[in-house]
Amino acid sequence: MRLLLMRHGAAVDPRVAGDDHRRWLTDDGRRCLRAQSERLLELGIKPDAILSSPLVRAVQTAEVMAHGCGCTGAVRVAPELHPSLGTTGDAVAALRLTAVETALAVGHEPLIRVLASHLAGVDLPAFRTGMICCVSWSGEGIGSSDWLMDPSRAEPMVYLG
Repeated sequence: MRLLLMRHGAAVDPRVAGDDHRRWLTDDGRRCLRAQSERLLELGIKPDAILSSPLVRAVQTAEVMAHGCGCTGAVRVAPELHPSLGTTGDAVAALRLTAVETALAVGHEPLIRVLASHLAGVDLPAFRTGMICCVSWSGEGIGSSDWLMDPSRAEPMVYLG
């Protein structure tokens, strides 16, 4: 199984949204996500399943990525990816249930980075908004990290394996 673990796109300030849970994507955040989905397509990667934290900015990120990658399946809201309710173990269990070739999970810092680090068996840096880590994983134990795709870098791919 290929797992794409992604931090949500850039969102408005919590003071603008009223609170952290209602923050929505900025126009720049959406542009960045469209570019990230194009990069995935250039690599021949199309998620079969997309899971998202229930927070607005993560769901919107998942929807933009689904549209950009041509994923026809519905985005599944996964409470296990909520930044203050989910645990790494809960998120691993949710990913295991997807049983697809390629899954995209959209979450928040630090949970999504900790999850990626746990599954890949490496200590990964903090995820910037829109950043994606690709992990090859059997569904059990430790997998291997393949690459990081950082939208803020001129050369977005950093190969880890």
